[in-house]
Amino acid sequence: MKKGYLLIAALALVLMMFQVPEAKAATLWNWDEDDVVVTQGPYTYHAYTSANDKKCWIYWIEIDPSKVHKATKLSIPSKLKGRTVTRIGYDFPEEEEDAEFYSNIFGVVVEEAHDCDGYSGLLKNLKEITIPKTVNRIEPTCFSGVDYVKTIKIPAKVKKIFGETFYGCDNLEKIVLPKKLESLVPAAFQDCPKLKKMELSSKNKTYRVKNGVLIEKETDKAIWVLSSKKKVSLPKGVKILGDQVLAYGNARKVVIPASVQEVGAQALENQGIKKISIDPSSKYLARDGQCIYSKADQSLVVAMPDAKGYFRISDKVALLPENSSVAGGKVKVMVVSASVKGVGLGGFHLNRLGVMEKVYFLGTEPPKILESLDYYAALPIFTDVYVPEEADAAYKAWYEQYDCFNYVDSWNIFKPNDLNKYTKK
Repeated sequence: MKKGYLLIAALALVLMMFQVPEAKAATLWNWDEDDVVVTQGPYTYHAYTSANDKKCWIYWIEIDPSKVHKATKLSIPSKLKGRTVTRIGYDFPEEEEDAEFYSNIFGVVVEEAHDCDGYSGLLKNLKEITIPKTVNRIEPTCFSGVDYVKTIKIPAKVKKIFGETFYGCDNLEKIVLPKKLESLVPAAFQDCPKLKKMELSSKNKTYRVKNGVLIEKETDKAIWVLSSKKKVSLPKGVKILGDQVLAYGNARKVVIPASVQEVGAQALENQGIKKISIDPSSKYLARDGQCIYSKADQSLVVAMPDAKGYFRISDKVALLPENSSVAGGKVKVMVVSASVKGVGLGGFHLNRLGVMEKVYFLGTEPPKILESLDYYAALPIFTDVYVPEEADAAYKAWYEQYDCFNYVDSWNIFKPNDLNKYTKK
């Protein structure tokens, strides 16, 4: 066995050796590595140059600890040794935009999964950052953890704002969006609790701003909401709530207009949201108990567990889709109504914000799994499962079919009519 493991390790090492230059080539396509180094005051700029030697990409601003404490402003130069600065931020392979580890432009590690936002005490006096108008691309996590800057103006030529670009900018209050903006990921402003104002040129062809909401003009899709807003009244006329549109803000109350016809993946995935109001005339959404659901296909749109984590799926819900949201807390105890007939990929996994302790199935027949993956648990696991006595064999076979039975903490028989006794908190 040891020889087998050694062989696997050796093969993995060989594969890694071949992957590294490929990733570098993808990153530095048409860029020459580490060609320009310029020091200005407390900052040393490290940049790549373009193939034609006319442009450069600042990927690292090195800080001099002995001088930076006096600096309150950072004006990133528009040129380095005659080359125009068009790109700024940490160098990473574009095909790995969902990688776990990054760095901000100052070389500090950024890892959202462990709340590392790139903060450095060396920059505690930095209050102002000026980005040159020549820049047309800002890399993800570029300014993560820059805590004391209050206003950022993004150059007009920038078309995309990536996830975590300004992650953890605790005192950021105002963002001026670029005139040519075509794409914005809501996670760009994750953990920016004071962000209360955004500006966008009326000449922007893709977006408009109304009531602190960034809206796609062509589709009437709400893309992002200012993170400081605690009461969010989505403008009338908004037809789509985009993916994670409210996931990274401080909303406590949300008002959804009748015009909404579609809700994206985890659009309202936010522990802070305590109340969601739906216009009574809505033809698309309705609420029953702890569920907001789609009238069209009876699919769960938002799960709203109580303060102790108890969540019962409404009898009006027939489908648990892949992209529903959990708002207001963590699902610890889930009761699956007999009305649930179908489950999409990951539909059962509403414990993204905590540990699912117990799951109760009320139906005499297990729901149909509409989509599954070999490496992804289709059914609730690492939890206590409760099933009706008359359906015990059917649920066991169901769990075994999807290779999940051995991963259940405990298997229990219960009487659905006595549910309150079993779920008493």
